[in-house]
Amino acid sequence: DKISLNLRDVGSWIVNKILPADNRILLVAGLGYYSFFPTSLISVDGDKRLVDYYTVINRSRLLCSNSKRDYSQWQWDSINVACCPELPSYFNLPDLPGVKKECESIKTLPWSTSSEKYYCSESDVIAFLQKSAIFHFSGHGKAPRLDSPPGLVTNSGPVGPEEMEESQYFDAPMATLSCCYASSNFSTLDIFGLDEYLIEKGIGVCISARWSVLDKNTASFMVEFYKGYLDRIFHERAGIVAVIESYREVQLRAKRKESLINNINTGLEWSSFIVTV
Repeated sequence: DKISLNLRDVGSWIVNKILPADNRILLVAGLGYYSFFPTSLISVDGDKRLVDYYTVINRSRLLCSNSKRDYSQWQWDSINVACCPELPSYFNLPDLPGVKKECESIKTLPWSTSSEKYYCSESDVIAFLQKSAIFHFSGHGKAPRLDSPPGLVTNSGPVGPEEMEESQYFDAPMATLSCCYASSNFSTLDIFGLDEYLIEKGIGVCISARWSVLDKNTASFMVEFYKGYLDRIFHERAGIVAVIESYREVQLRAKRKESLINNINTGLEWSSFIVTV
């Protein structure tokens, strides 16, 4: 709330004074506690949000560059899906029925190739990240702590930067982390979110959540995102452009739906997921 108060005039200033009307992308490099703030929710002239004007993209604080990558080798129309709808009892985590529905719906979309691994392990996740197709993970996320970054919870244990360290480079054009906390971090302690770590390891673009999300709502969000994404790919839009456009489209759709159902516009149902490049 204090950050929102500090930024109460920033949205109108950006829209009316800084960015030209034909600009549709706002690139944000958040530092300190501002890296937790959902920039797309900043108010503009009282009743609108920045997302109504721009696609808000997060720039990794690690300031990595994929400029040396051979983008022609990336398969933007192929996907590898890893999901964990249920975990062994010793994890003491609830089952996620929305995860299974999400993965089954995603794999039925018209990909050129796809593969899936249910009840995936740590090695499955790393193997998928090393392939040149899109990587999609759905399941529980491990919240960051004072001494450790966030991670993906698989049937064999959590997967985070420490488990990924032995892999020199990942080759997926996009990583979608459909779970809680993946891009959360303790920025003042230089513990980065998993999104920034994956960008450093070579991933082209990452979609991930900063806080807790509901599996059923997330399933709907992800399926709608990929439908729009594939439609753009089939119309020969560039891969990252298709990601950016589809991401904003599904955010706006979720925003309208939230307003109609709850008569509110908090953004908690749709603004957790961010795009990081």
